[in-house]
Amino acid sequence: GLIAGIISVAYKLIIYFTHLEFSFVGKYANVSELIIIAIFVPLSICLTRKNELGGFIKFEEAFKTGLKTAAIAAIILSGFIFIYYKYIDHKIVETMMEETLKFTKENNKNPEDTTKALEAVRMYFSPFVQCTSVLFGNILVGAFVSVVGAYALKKEE
Repeated sequence: GLIAGIISVAYKLIIYFTHLEFSFVGKYANVSELIIIAIFVPLSICLTRKNELGGFIKFEEAFKTGLKTAAIAAIILSGFIFIYYKYIDHKIVETMMEETLKFTKENNKNPEDTTKALEAVRMYFSPFVQCTSVLFGNILVGAFVSVVGAYALKKEE
């Protein structure tokens, strides 16, 4: 979990410092974070089965191991995401609001719709909403991968 969280944080920082936030890679960074979870959850189950349990693992233990891995990674990443949106890339709100304003003007939206859209963008890109959605999203995906991984990798005596 710790390694998965650190890799996800490093990936997000690389995207930021290489100015790829609005490229294809940057737009789908959240998907790559979920892929990292999907790789490390079954890996943690396999390693626990091999190194700690003598080659055997029950479904319940495998599930707990996978979920613990996902939760640790999610906590690390969501904490970083809060810091990222609050202090590192706090201008993303302004950038996204400019894009939204441009979109609403190009599509002849009325002022009321434009105001609602700008408020939604401001809320969505707030540090709290971003870190909360990353936390719950990664734990939810981690729980699903844990169920599948536990079922596939269980090996009872």
